[in-house]
Amino acid sequence: ADVLSAYDDLIENNTKRIKILEEIAQAIYREWFVKKSKIKNQNAKLSEIVKPQYGYTESASNEQIGPKYLRGTDINKNSYINWSMVPYCKISDADKGKYQLQKSDILVIRMADPGKIGIVEQDVDAVFASYLIRLKIIDKRISPYYLFYFLTSDQYQNYIQGASGGTTRKSASAGVVTGTEIQVPPKELVNKFEEKISLLRTELNNLLVQNSNLRQARDLLLPKLVTGEIRV
Repeated sequence: ADVLSAYDDLIENNTKRIKILEEIAQAIYREWFVKKSKIKNQNAKLSEIVKPQYGYTESASNEQIGPKYLRGTDINKNSYINWSMVPYCKISDADKGKYQLQKSDILVIRMADPGKIGIVEQDVDAVFASYLIRLKIIDKRISPYYLFYFLTSDQYQNYIQGASGGTTRKSASAGVVTGTEIQVPPKELVNKFEEKISLLRTELNNLLVQNSNLRQARDLLLPKLVTGEIRV
């Protein structure tokens, strides 16, 4: 128990650091772009900034039968994707090319829990499910992390919750998801924000990988310690 608790302590410590890094990133976004300032921003329709795409319909499997299969449940609780917990799915080569996720892709949940946001920050072999909408940036004035934190902001979340339809199960179409305006700050400010946030998010994702490795090592050690195959 003492040996294994050391792994659990490290995982808990990393989890706390992940939370702090995310809080810092959100605070920087609010300080730079939400609070009143002298910065003159332009407004643009979100539908002109991004191109939406609906996801792929298939059943998820815990067996490695194909690429990772990102679902709404994998992004609705945290601001990051824990790929070690994401299942797999079958998919043809043709469909895989259409739904293949790439680094910096942003996903929005459109069913059941509309408006929750995820961003792909690791190079991973994965596709995305039909309850998600991928947003591809087509306007270079906007960077991935700026768009991500705009979509997670109170401004956008209040909009999407009010605009989503359905009485028992809310949903939002691609038109609804992109049916609001976004502030377009000066390009140099967006670039500076992207650079600063990238450093924080890289550290955050390194901690996620560390936690995944620690859990695997702990789970491998447990039966060997119990049976005496490995001595403490």
